[in-house]
Amino acid sequence: MFVQGTMDVIEDKQKTKAVLLQELDSLRERVSELKQAKEKLHKSEQRYRSLTDDILDSSKVGIFILDDSFKVVWLNQATERYFGLRRKDVIGKDKRQLILKQIKDIFEEPETFVEKVFATYDNNTYIENFECHVLADGQRENRWLEHWSQPIRSGLFAGGRIEHYTDITKRKKVEEALRKSKNKYRTLLENLPQKIFLKDRNSVYVSCNENYARDLNIKAEEIVGRTDYEFYSKELAEKYRKDDKRIMKSGETEDIEEQYIKDGKELIVHTVKTPVKDARGNVIGILGIFWDITERKQAEDALRESEDKYRTLVESAGESITTIDEDGVFLFMNGIGAKRLGGKPEDYVGKTMWDLFPKEIADRQAASVREVINTEQGMNQVVLTELQGQPRWYNTTLEPLRDGSGKVTAALVIARDIHTLKQAEEELDRYRERMARAEQLASLGTLSATVAHELAQPLTVIRLSIENALAKLEATSSPETVTRKLKDSLTEISNITSIVDRFRNFARRSSEEIIGEIELKAIAKRIVKLLNENARRARIALNLNGMDNLPLVYSTEKDMEQLFFALADNAVQAADGKKSRQLIINGAVKNEYIELSFSDDCGGIAPENIDKIFEPFFTTKPKGQGTGLGLCIVQSIVSRAGGKIRVESKFGEGSTFFVTLPTNKSMRS
Repeated sequence: MFVQGTMDVIEDKQKTKAVLLQELDSLRERVSELKQAKEKLHKSEQRYRSLTDDILDSSKVGIFILDDSFKVVWLNQATERYFGLRRKDVIGKDKRQLILKQIKDIFEEPETFVEKVFATYDNNTYIENFECHVLADGQRENRWLEHWSQPIRSGLFAGGRIEHYTDITKRKKVEEALRKSKNKYRTLLENLPQKIFLKDRNSVYVSCNENYARDLNIKAEEIVGRTDYEFYSKELAEKYRKDDKRIMKSGETEDIEEQYIKDGKELIVHTVKTPVKDARGNVIGILGIFWDITERKQAEDALRESEDKYRTLVESAGESITTIDEDGVFLFMNGIGAKRLGGKPEDYVGKTMWDLFPKEIADRQAASVREVINTEQGMNQVVLTELQGQPRWYNTTLEPLRDGSGKVTAALVIARDIHTLKQAEEELDRYRERMARAEQLASLGTLSATVAHELAQPLTVIRLSIENALAKLEATSSPETVTRKLKDSLTEISNITSIVDRFRNFARRSSEEIIGEIELKAIAKRIVKLLNENARRARIALNLNGMDNLPLVYSTEKDMEQLFFALADNAVQAADGKKSRQLIINGAVKNEYIELSFSDDCGGIAPENIDKIFEPFFTTKPKGQGTGLGLCIVQSIVSRAGGKIRVESKFGEGSTFFVTLPTNKSMRS
């Protein structure tokens, strides 16, 4: 029984062993399968991990993966670059300690960074993004990173965290550039003198610059959402809204100039309104720019008035005014100049001197213009030119004309027609020549009369003595030769007497008078006109008073002309041109006599000369500049007319010549 029992136990053990061996083989097969599966899984894990690492390493997003104890499980290459870390030195280390010891110092605001990151660790929640500025250390560039963090809820690293650091440097640079641009244009906008506003489609204000807001007595931010009805009168606000609608409908910019009253003062405003469009071209509002142009308009009005004034002066100056360039081309011509040429200014602007004048005259005038331009010095000349085929004298002034940079580019030519004056001067010269001849003849007549008078008496005595001697000799027996010679002497004395009589007759003819009725006013006006230019240069005014109602006098026209000319010309020559003087020729009737006075303030006559001025050949002028017969002739003329002449003078002040002439009534009586 025992043996049998033992055998049964052994058999059971063998069966159990067999089962165990069978199970062991099965387990070995399963282990082998597990090993194979594990190897496959490892290979797959390696393959996918390598692929994930490659993807994450090539990303510009920096990634930290932390386990539930905040140890670094993994980081990618971007994180290494951003923080200057090496993966092998970081994995397994506590991220909190890593931040405090290695990372925080690379941030511009490390305390803020640490505070925000640690807050995510403490709360174990999703945290809003925040930005941080990483500073360069010689190997890294300054970068802006955007940080966000979230807990890992499941999987191998459940309880840990994943942190992302996205490089936003480009975005920040763009934002900074945009900010600077906004600031620049905002600064520009705020410093513009113009007032600028923006409205939406409903004419509700969106924004404005401070200048515009200041005009409305509010701040710029206070205008948003408001309309013109809150700032302007109803009438004006409705007008503005109507303008806005019209411009938004047309899609075209408009310039508007309008007047309105502010604080009791009239203002003129210029407004430019432009429709604002979105990217698709739809009108979404209106941009307005306006500025006060009151002062500018006033300046323009003043400039226009000034231009009108000077244009009026130029056009009414009575002188030809032109501007001419160095090629002889007319750049401007006033109406007087064009009229003298027989046309209008526009007919001649752009034409050359050679188009308007004979070649010889054009050459001479163009040479003068070029000289003024090249030397930058003005000149004055009296020239004979030709207009419409007729020769005319002009006094021409040429001045250099400069452009805005100060360069002389043309000549200003002012031509004064002096043809009549030139003729008057020539007439004056002829008159002076006639006066000189008259003085010479008067001098010769006086000399002849004097010689005839002085020789007549001795010749008569000689003739009578010879005649008496002959009478006595004829009563004696004197030689015939003596008698004949005495008779011959009488004959020669008769010849001499004839010659003396001819001298006397010459003197009588030189002062021969043809008397008629003479109007003094006409003669006085003619002489004043004749002397007017000389008087202007000598700065003496010639004035006539009381000449209108003078009666006629009996005299010769030549004598009266000589009288007025000599007395007026004396005053003109006495004026020194240093200050303004005057000669007043006054006429009056007293006791049937005409009294003329020639009163000047030209310095008077020296006391020692007052009694000599009517003597023949007396003059105070330099040698060769006067005959000394002018006043002598005047005295003779007055005497022949039955009148008288006298002078009153205050030396240093002036002189007055008084001439009294009988009227034709007194002559008849």
